[in-house]
Amino acid sequence: MNYKMLFIPAFVLLSVASCSSKEILNLKTKETIDAAIKENKKVIIDYHAEKTCGPCQQMAKILPDLAKAFPKIQFIKVDINEFDVEEIRSVPTFVMYHHQKEVKRFTGSRSKASFTNLINDTFKKCVDTKKKN
Repeated sequence: MNYKMLFIPAFVLLSVASCSSKEILNLKTKETIDAAIKENKKVIIDYHAEKTCGPCQQMAKILPDLAKAFPKIQFIKVDINEFDVEEIRSVPTFVMYHHQKEVKRFTGSRSKASFTNLINDTFKKCVDTKKKN
C-alpha cells in the first residue's frame, strides 16, 4: 500500500492509504476525525479491528469499491486497536455523517450490494429532508 501525507485546515496531519478514486483516510486521533467530518459534506467512518476481526476483514475488501462508486463521500477507517473510541462497542461499526450530523449507524458486515443500497437510501433521505425544509 502506498502512503502519502495530507494537510487539512488547522494543520492537522493525516496519513492516507492510496486508492484509485477518492482517498480512504486512515485516521488515528479525535482531532483528525473531527476535522475530516467538518471538511466533507458526506462521510462514512469504518471503526474496525482489521487484524483480529473476520467481519472487519471482509468489509475492508469492499471499501475501495465503495469509495470508487461514491466519489462524493469521504470514507474513513479507524482501527480501534490503535485509537480507543469510547462509543464503539462492537466492530465493524459504520457511522454515516451528512453536513456534520450523524444520520446512520450500523454494526456488522454486509454485502457490497446491501451496503450500496444503504448508502443510497441514507443519503437520499438526507437530501429529501433538506428539500422539504
